[in-house]
Amino acid sequence: MKFIKHLLTVFSATLVMFINAYGHAQTLDSIKYKYGFLYYHEYGKNNLPPVIILTGGPGNSYTQLEEMAKS
Repeated sequence: MKFIKHLLTVFSATLVMFINAYGHAQTLDSIKYKYGFLYYHEYGKNNLPPVIILTGGPGNSYTQLEEMAKS
């Protein structure tokens, strides 16, 4: 009985993580090209040229450069 309870706990936690990851997928602006998508996030004010942060491969998030783009 203890094993089944542990198994259900692990399964539930895994399911919650997958649902959470699916719900928070990249929703940035993107450009479709032959091999996939190029994701980008644009910062800036109306009277200045925008700063565009490109995102891509695994581990590369636009949030790493967000503070620099806002300044």
